[in-house]
Amino acid sequence: RGQQMVHLAQDAVPGASLMKEHAAVVEPKVQKKQTLWIIRGNAYDLTGWASQHPGGSEIIEQTAGTDCTSLFESYHALSHQPVHKMLKKFFVRPAYTEEQDVSITWPWEETPIYDELKERVKDYLAGRSPKAPKWLLATWYPFWLALFLYSIWSWLTQGRFHHAVIL
Repeated sequence: RGQQMVHLAQDAVPGASLMKEHAAVVEPKVQKKQTLWIIRGNAYDLTGWASQHPGGSEIIEQTAGTDCTSLFESYHALSHQPVHKMLKKFFVRPAYTEEQDVSITWPWEETPIYDELKERVKDYLAGRSPKAPKWLLATWYPFWLALFLYSIWSWLTQGRFHHAVIL
């Protein structure tokens, strides 16, 4: 940012007895910088993709202008979608050194142990649901509902306020 000194003459400011000097910040005309996401040493423009992202646009918006390689890799570690191939259509250019953080310090293309671990975890989780079994939900929710109702009943009928406070 450049600064330009603005001098105000005595007659320009009513009631001023001395010449005053004020510093005004003058914004230089800068071409609007394109917001890019750095992933594995490449710069991508994900602006148009944010609203379509299956994980929501918030994470895309929060990581704009950063090297989000580690976040990208961790979120998509078990993805069955070819996410690295999907990135190709958003490729802008190779990332500059000063834009990179994790991309430049870790050889993301050469991770055989990590790649094998991801495949083993995918194989282990194949066909398994991340949700709780239905039998557990069928007992879990009624248990807490009964406990809640008992606490309220105990408080209202017997004045045992401490029973209701527990929940």
